[in-house]
Amino acid sequence: MVAPGCRMVLITSGPMESCTIRFLDRVAYSGQHGASSAEYLLESGYAVIFLHRHRSLYPFTLGLICWTAFMVNQQALPNIGKVLLCYQVVKEARLLLPVEFSTLSEYLHHLKAAAQALRPIGSKAMFYLAAAVSDFYIPASEMPEHKIQSSNGPLQGTGNSLP
Repeated sequence: MVAPGCRMVLITSGPMESCTIRFLDRVAYSGQHGASSAEYLLESGYAVIFLHRHRSLYPFTLGLICWTAFMVNQQALPNIGKVLLCYQVVKEARLLLPVEFSTLSEYLHHLKAAAQALRPIGSKAMFYLAAAVSDFYIPASEMPEHKIQSSNGPLQGTGNSLP
């Protein structure tokens, strides 16, 4: 249980929509910004509600990913212990509440519920909205079921670009 008077932050992370364009080639859609911000705020004494997209990065995993990607680099080894220790401390203190979403409507529902739940603590609560909005969104009903063939000519936009 989080101590009374503890500062709390809700962080959103990852892409909000499932039918996005430029999903795989944008670092922002990995959830790196939200996950690393959550780590920083946890280390700064905040309790964190981590509202994240399914399969996006999770706090403290970026350090593990960097370590496994460069296992041959002996300089990276000391950092793995620090990452694991930080995660263990956060987990034992119950300072991180992960909440996963898959759809935009789930995201909005969880965001509204969190706002209502955090309202009583007033200025001790903060919202940090790092979830990425797609550059272009195609409703699920308009998504092609099969790969679009380039032999059919140039691709045309549907005019659903977000402002």
